[in-house]
Amino acid sequence: MPYLSRVQKKYIISFTALILFTFVINIVTWDLPFCRDLSTFLYPFIIMGWGITVGRRITHRKMRWLLNFEITMMVFLFAARICKYTVFSGVPAVFRASYYIYIDFEIIIASGAFILSLLIGTSEDEKLSRVSWAVIIFNAIFLVFVSTNELHWKLYTFKNYSDGQYDTEYGWLYYVAAALGMLQLLGAMAVITKKCSISAVRKYWYFPVVPLVAGFTLMIIYYLSGGAPGLFGMKFYNFQEVFCLTVAAMLETGIKIGMIPSCSGYDSMFRRSHINAAIIDKNGEYRYHSLNYGSEYNMEYMRISEKEISGGKVIWESNLESIISLNEILADTVDIIESENTLIEKENAAKEESSRYETMNSLYNSVADFADSRMRKIDELLSTDRDNEETFKKNLANSLVLGSYIKRRSNLTILAAEEKGICLDELLLSINESMTYIRLCGINCRVNATGEGVREKVLPAEVVIGFYDIFQETVESVLEQAKNIMVNIRDAGKTVFKISVDTDSEEALNNLRRIGENTTFKEVFSRISTAAEDGVLNISAEIAGGQEVAE
Repeated sequence: MPYLSRVQKKYIISFTALILFTFVINIVTWDLPFCRDLSTFLYPFIIMGWGITVGRRITHRKMRWLLNFEITMMVFLFAARICKYTVFSGVPAVFRASYYIYIDFEIIIASGAFILSLLIGTSEDEKLSRVSWAVIIFNAIFLVFVSTNELHWKLYTFKNYSDGQYDTEYGWLYYVAAALGMLQLLGAMAVITKKCSISAVRKYWYFPVVPLVAGFTLMIIYYLSGGAPGLFGMKFYNFQEVFCLTVAAMLETGIKIGMIPSCSGYDSMFRRSHINAAIIDKNGEYRYHSLNYGSEYNMEYMRISEKEISGGKVIWESNLESIISLNEILADTVDIIESENTLIEKENAAKEESSRYETMNSLYNSVADFADSRMRKIDELLSTDRDNEETFKKNLANSLVLGSYIKRRSNLTILAAEEKGICLDELLLSINESMTYIRLCGINCRVNATGEGVREKVLPAEVVIGFYDIFQETVESVLEQAKNIMVNIRDAGKTVFKISVDTDSEEALNNLRRIGENTTFKEVFSRISTAAEDGVLNISAEIAGGQEVAE
């Protein structure tokens, strides 16, 4: 069973209770005056409620758009039923048009589910496949044919109008349309099942199948009964709610098992972040804040900044103690220089020293930004379980990995301060040194560089440092789960960096996705993506041609 948080369980129980309540309402109020269509009004609100949760959870832009489109079509389907039986009851033209609208919306919803299944495992920037476009074009042509059916009467035949209704007979085209919708739903199930079998959630392949099989069973009973099945004059359900709930349940189970990428608990992630920040609404109420926000610091060294955002503002704290300390050292140095032999020498020396310390201050500050958290992590590792030799060796190896990164990252930062570009050979040396200590953690690792003159190639400093940061973030996020780590740097018109991690951990995949979504990295690279295949996690970053720096 996939892991479900307490909030997710509450949502599932709430929606299930609402659906059962509406089902009972449909049975109880079937023949009551003014209440017959009450369930028809309730189902769209349930679907819209589900749509609100989809908008908050789905991270894949195209899938989120398509899911919202599916939900909109479901609401329109019930709106058409309300118009038929309630708003325009007794209008012959509306009665006939509603039958065609039902078929149109059902085929659109089924085709949307099939296209959604084809999007599973693709990146947001990837274009729709040829199969998806073929499905869209074929369904569009078919819907045009269905919508103009009153010209040739191959779908429905309406006879004997009485009391606002016709005697309706189904033509051969109706069964073709019904079969087309069912086939597309079966196709969606088949694609999802196949993709489950090659992913980390293969043991949950049956989750999307169960609601589809149950829904198909109820729809077949509907057709065999010649309409809404019932007992003792009570009708249990209509075709539209079974169809929509079947599609919604299949897609929701796909979300729950991780086939459709989603993320929730952003407030918890923000709370556990290392930054000291808080988000305040327009009324001045604190909505979110990190664990370290508001901790007791020496306020003499604290700078509090804020920025307006939509719906309120964000406030964050910056500890300037190190900068102030460096400024004090700089002041002391200036005093010493001013006591030298001649006024001219003292003035020139003071200017030179001031400039040097300003540069060092900026450089040390940038080094402190990335080194501080890891230095604290090293201190924590080396002070934990010293009496346990095995644990101490493991912590020592992890500390060496962090230490090598601090050393090499500082070196790259210093080079970046001196030159606009850094040779790729420096990056390879840094990765090789890090891998020396990664191997102590029991992980096989290797770095390859392919392409003519790739080692001598000079790239912008922020690109070289950015990839080394991605490499370190990847290593730290999978250090406990990885078996093998491979780094490839390839130059073929454009420079492409790729990291492959051999692991079976779903947690590692989630960590890798978060790295790929880091906005800082996206500002540096023209494209950054993550993927998982056969137990191997991949993160790729590339820069466009022409970003090389002339030597």
